[in-house]
Amino acid sequence: MITGFAPAQADLTDIETADLQRAEGIGLPVAGVVLVLALGALVAATVPIAVTAAGIAVAIGALAGLATFLSFDSLVLSVATMIATGTAIDYAMFIVSRFNEELTRRGVRDRHAIETITQAVGAAMDTTGRTILASGLIVLISLCSLAVVGLPMLNGIAIGVVTAVIATLTAAFTLLPALLAVSGPAINRGALPARLRPAEVESATASTGWARWARLVMARPVLFGAVGVAVLALAAAPIAGVQYGVDMGLGSLADRPTGQATALVKQNFGPGLLAPIEVVATGPDGTPLTGGSRTDVEGFVTELSRDPRIARVLPQQAEGRLLAVVVPKVAFDSTDAGELVADIRSRAATVDGVDIRVGGTAASFADVSQRITARFPWVIILVLTVSPAFLVVTFRSIVLAAKAILLNLLATGAALGITVAVFQHGVGESALGFHSTGFLQVYLPMLVFAVLFGLSMDYEVFLIRRMKEAWDRNRDNAAAVAEGLQRTARPITAAAAIMVAVFASFVTADVLELKQIGFALAVAITIDALIVRLVLVPAFMQLFGRWNWWLPRSRPRRPRGGGARSELAPTGT
Repeated sequence: MITGFAPAQADLTDIETADLQRAEGIGLPVAGVVLVLALGALVAATVPIAVTAAGIAVAIGALAGLATFLSFDSLVLSVATMIATGTAIDYAMFIVSRFNEELTRRGVRDRHAIETITQAVGAAMDTTGRTILASGLIVLISLCSLAVVGLPMLNGIAIGVVTAVIATLTAAFTLLPALLAVSGPAINRGALPARLRPAEVESATASTGWARWARLVMARPVLFGAVGVAVLALAAAPIAGVQYGVDMGLGSLADRPTGQATALVKQNFGPGLLAPIEVVATGPDGTPLTGGSRTDVEGFVTELSRDPRIARVLPQQAEGRLLAVVVPKVAFDSTDAGELVADIRSRAATVDGVDIRVGGTAASFADVSQRITARFPWVIILVLTVSPAFLVVTFRSIVLAAKAILLNLLATGAALGITVAVFQHGVGESALGFHSTGFLQVYLPMLVFAVLFGLSMDYEVFLIRRMKEAWDRNRDNAAAVAEGLQRTARPITAAAAIMVAVFASFVTADVLELKQIGFALAVAITIDALIVRLVLVPAFMQLFGRWNWWLPRSRPRRPRGGGARSELAPTGT
């Protein structure tokens, strides 16, 4: 049997592939059922799945091509497929839903009414199509922020997800309109009973319980807003005690020869032997050690061998330089190993006239953790700098852009807080089939922030754009909020259910990092759809009233006396 870092990494890649296939086998059938319930017909539900499959196929092909030039981490394909599948189904479902609504509005019942069907496709793409384009761009902006960190793994995830999202958007803007134009009213074949179908499929003016819910929230906006914010703040509280680390996932190798060999090494020789710490000592600028400095280095190595955290130190000398193989008593992917690396580096800095470098897998993990922790604030700053400008253009409102960002941050914080409670503190670990390591994967908060900031905006943009359409018609804020929620609550809820099904299916993964990512994303989407979109958005829309639609603009005034000047005026007043 063979073990070590490289064999374990190879087996982990195979396990992650199996996890991905199992997750898809669970998530996609659930997504299919939700699509049927959301769109009200079998054919309508089949179209988004077909478009998604085409988009994912293009994405995998593109990534395979990029792999000839770039090196991707084994996690890239799983994360890219996970996110792209959820977004692709959502995008296609939103467009199909709007197309159905446009068919109903035009009274199309005959598939030979080609001109009217074409108009319905055009209207759906001009409205919802614009919305998903804006949503997709926000996802791309958020993911590209990971490049600030400068780590190959995160760069690979960013490239993978961006490639997949571009592929799915391409399918949504090319294949999907063609399928809708060919299908026409036949999109509703295999329809569910009338009582189970969406209201907009039956009537373009139907009122639903969603509109009544919106008015209930708007009748007590302070109460609903305060309760919603308090719930999210309470959920986010565990973030204050978050601990970071790197878990390679060796526990998932138990049934493989690599895992069995690893277990034997741990039992008989200690876990640190799998990937020892490497200490290299040279003179300044890599020169050989001199007599005095060699004595200092030997004393340093001797001191290391007395450290109770170290099993043994194996020194070797060559050409006047020294390599010490340090075998710790702890696993290389444990927090204790990271602390030991930091301590060795601290001690090495006290040896004068000698250049001592500390390497190895444990040291690499420590460096990665330090880099991610240091660059995380820059990722947040970049996203929060670029996104507001884009959202102001999209919403044509400063208030809505600021509100969307603040609520998004609150929802993301709540999701991460719950993830900390589960995976760091072990709440519900037996039910989810894992053993807590006492920390989160160090890159998880950054990845979840970047992904969720983009995905959550999908629903925000979709909801607000429908409210804006109603506002532009009647300039009634309460009516616009009620109509927007009425028209979008069902597809948003269904879209969220699909996302949750896709992401939550990764909780069945054997590799812990996939389990953490799937759980965090599923919880965040649930919070966003149920608390933010259905409670906080209508509550705050009511509180801000007409200011929701305010955007400063220059408007010339009639000359008074010597000349003219401009003023800032709210739009829509």
